[in-house]
Amino acid sequence: MKNAIILHGGPSEKEYYDPKAPSMSNAHWIPWLQGQLLKVDIAAATPEIPHSFDRNWQTWNREVERFDIGPETILIGHSTGAGFFIKYLSIHKKLKVNKVILVAPWLDPDHNRTKDFFDDFKIDSDLVSRTKGVTIFCSDNDQESVSKNRRYASSAN
Repeated sequence: MKNAIILHGGPSEKEYYDPKAPSMSNAHWIPWLQGQLLKVDIAAATPEIPHSFDRNWQTWNREVERFDIGPETILIGHSTGAGFFIKYLSIHKKLKVNKVILVAPWLDPDHNRTKDFFDDFKIDSDLVSRTKGVTIFCSDNDQESVSKNRRYASSAN
């Protein structure tokens, strides 16, 4: 049975603690997508990363690994969540998954905003071969920093 994991991005600390803002797993298009997947019998989990603004790899990894990840799993990540999945799949070189969908992937190629989150890995050149396809979504009017991340993430393709 197919399942999906939809992983949010890393907000600012101000956004994270804003009492008027929804939690990251309930923000933007994530609830809509989860609903669409559930309607076609794909169980869709949306992990909520505690203190996601801090971008602590162990915390993100622990929360994602609460869910089954295997050959039928669709991984969908937004921003830091997309970068997380690229690193996760690069580290777990034997892991095969269904599709990988990256929305405005953030990998901090200049290593100036995420501390040690992305410092200790290289994108696995065989990553795409262990999937049924990788799709990257970006806007044509993204900031230059997002475009740079897209180009860096595309090196996995």
